[in-house]
Amino acid sequence: MRRSFISTADVVDILSIQRVLSRVGSYADQKRWEDHRQLFSDEVVIDFGGVKPSQIISSDNPMKWNKESYKGVKTQHTFTNQDVEIMGDTATATSICATYAAASRA
Repeated sequence: MRRSFISTADVVDILSIQRVLSRVGSYADQKRWEDHRQLFSDEVVIDFGGVKPSQIISSDNPMKWNKESYKGVKTQHTFTNQDVEIMGDTATATSICATYAAASRA
């Protein structure tokens, strides 16, 4: 069996990307919308696991939807099964996200 080793630089990149994934959920839960927006490039590929086809969209679109949808709602985003693939200067990350929501008490 061939063993595959990854470089220290790749480990740092993988951990940095996993940190961004964690912050996507944390910032949404904390309603830190400006910080949340800064985690994304101008365009992102969004895929809701077969609910509809994946698509490239402006990062501003989900931001507007999140701000409106989560107004008055407490959320907890949980990201699991984070898989980060590093290929030179490019990386691809996939993760499963479960979102729990409850109405905020006034």
